[in-house]
Amino acid sequence: MDFSTERLQYRGKTAIGRPTFSRPIKLALRDRIITSEKTVLDYGCGRGGDVSLLNSIGIDSVGWDPNHFADGIRLASDVVNLGYVINVIEDPAERVSVLKYAYSLANECLIVSAQTEATKPSKGVPYNDGILTTRKTFQKYFANEALRSLIESSTGARAFLVERGIFFVFKSEEARVRYALARLSRKSQFPSVRKLKSLKSSNDSSRDDVLISLAVERFRRSDILSSSRVSLLGCEEYFGSFENACNAADELLASLTNRAARMESMKGAPCGKMLPDSFYFHCSALRSMDIKIQTLVSCARTIADNIDGDFIVKIPKTGTGVSLLIYRDFENVPHPELMVSLLVDLEQRTLRTRSYSNSKNPPILHRKECFVLPDHPKYQAFRELTEVEEGLGLLSRSDIGFRKSWAAILKQISFDPNKFVSKKTINPDSYPHI
Repeated sequence: MDFSTERLQYRGKTAIGRPTFSRPIKLALRDRIITSEKTVLDYGCGRGGDVSLLNSIGIDSVGWDPNHFADGIRLASDVVNLGYVINVIEDPAERVSVLKYAYSLANECLIVSAQTEATKPSKGVPYNDGILTTRKTFQKYFANEALRSLIESSTGARAFLVERGIFFVFKSEEARVRYALARLSRKSQFPSVRKLKSLKSSNDSSRDDVLISLAVERFRRSDILSSSRVSLLGCEEYFGSFENACNAADELLASLTNRAARMESMKGAPCGKMLPDSFYFHCSALRSMDIKIQTLVSCARTIADNIDGDFIVKIPKTGTGVSLLIYRDFENVPHPELMVSLLVDLEQRTLRTRSYSNSKNPPILHRKECFVLPDHPKYQAFRELTEVEEGLGLLSRSDIGFRKSWAAILKQISFDPNKFVSKKTINPDSYPHI
């Protein structure tokens, strides 16, 4: 493959030193795509951090990079990592060529990762279909589906989304099924937040986990679990066969658009805030919700790039949309500000993002105890603060929904909720009275 010297110099500036594994390699190790029995080629290895770290734990790895390791060997290997390479290539035809060549070197799996639109900076000079950065390097920022399409059209194989901007592309049936089993058992579609006690029995919960996992795969339109020749974890135990489990998953997906079923799930929720048009709850309570709500949110997360961390779920009583609302430090700020709203349309499979990070007057949150389960570690503190604010008559006002008006109200009565956030008990007499 031909690389111009000038372009190589600019692309070489994007390589960074890594004290730990890159995210794609971490995911491949977690899912046992990379094991001590596998060989690895890091194609476009930059400064070689992943190669050194893999070799240090006994995994046979080599690397090649046109700028930093031009003398490296591009050796056919079980796993080939193409980590954040195609996003620094300004020529679309060259991206395709690199993808094809890297895939040809993979015996079992090609890992492809690239920068996504979620990380696109506000500054930069437009160039071709990307931007030139202040360091005179080219960067292309991909939407997930656009990146998937590029990978699949270049390799002729299915690309499976693992995390935002990271895909696995399998060559062997064995590797594909092994990944399916790992993902099914890991239950990765659930938020990785505090584990609170489930209201279900352990047997029911396990069955639901299998069903939700299958439903999410069917929603993805993924064929990764389509092999009826493989006995997948829990399918025979709970459903009699893999085919029966898939049928049950399809029925579950169909029920998500049923308004009556959705309303019934909301009414039976162990926590949450019900407003005239929507139902809200914190993601820490997801595992205690009805299976329809769990599936609804899990499917929405696949469209929203598998959002991690704290968020509030907003489910409208009608329609096919689900909103995932990210607030600033929900746990510790008395009235956190809305930072990002992710509106997912499950029927159209679209994502609409609205950022409030630069807003001078973002919406804020009140009555946080309504959104979490009673055994949430900070439930009592949330509730006590709400009771004090209710006693002051603050929460019955109609002008408290945004930061500026709320700040003006607090200043008027010399009240600072932040002073009481970390207190285990709250003395109402310590608050000012109107």
